[in-house]
Amino acid sequence: MHVKLKRIIRLTRDYIRSVFDKRMGRVVASLGGLAVDVVQMQNAIDECAVTIKGKRTAPHVFTIKVDWNTRKNASARAVKDLEHEVAAVAIDYINDQFYQTLSPVSIVVEDDIYATDLSVVPSFGNVEKSRNATAGIGVAANAENTRLVARLVLPTGDQDIPLRFGRGADRLMVGRAEDNDLHIDHDSVAKVHAVLMMQAGGAIMVGDVGSKEGTFLNGRRLGQSETHEISKRDIVMFGKIRTRFRVLGE
Repeated sequence: MHVKLKRIIRLTRDYIRSVFDKRMGRVVASLGGLAVDVVQMQNAIDECAVTIKGKRTAPHVFTIKVDWNTRKNASARAVKDLEHEVAAVAIDYINDQFYQTLSPVSIVVEDDIYATDLSVVPSFGNVEKSRNATAGIGVAANAENTRLVARLVLPTGDQDIPLRFGRGADRLMVGRAEDNDLHIDHDSVAKVHAVLMMQAGGAIMVGDVGSKEGTFLNGRRLGQSETHEISKRDIVMFGKIRTRFRVLGE
């Protein structure tokens, strides 16, 4: 009976603590009594960020480390909810700080036998945070010669915007903030909304970086961390802005 009472007291204390932390904005989510600290996560993003071609660039891969026993006892739904909440906090912070990312935000969950709490480790995935990354790792061989035109259907009328994959850059950022490569001044477009990428074979891909209004390809909303090849016949919607892309010389 005494053991049961102690357990009830501990659970009640943990619940009150979690409610307080969430209201203070410190906890993004919990799993099996373990919690993610929002402030620590945001500080980790700032510490990991680098400058690429004059733009502050945030990590796009977030690894959630959790002890094996907690993950084993958690439901698949609880783990998925945790992934979604961590992704939402990361994307919101990246957008609020006007960071760009090299790829759409992705979440990885790893077991860690030494974990005593949930921790989130940001990284650039396969892109090293080094001098090579700053110079532009993985640039397509023909990227610097590729020019394209984005035709935007705006409330004020159609607008053609020339774009170029320049030397040392195999991706272009799309968003409402003026320092994006493709600047779209519309309320349905996030400050940092999407990314255009060029693959080694010359294919141009589009991916959403977690915008609220979404990125659509021919009417289908792209999922989180999903990228898709686009052609001149495709219609891309950034929020409510209809866009078509055409590579010059095709």
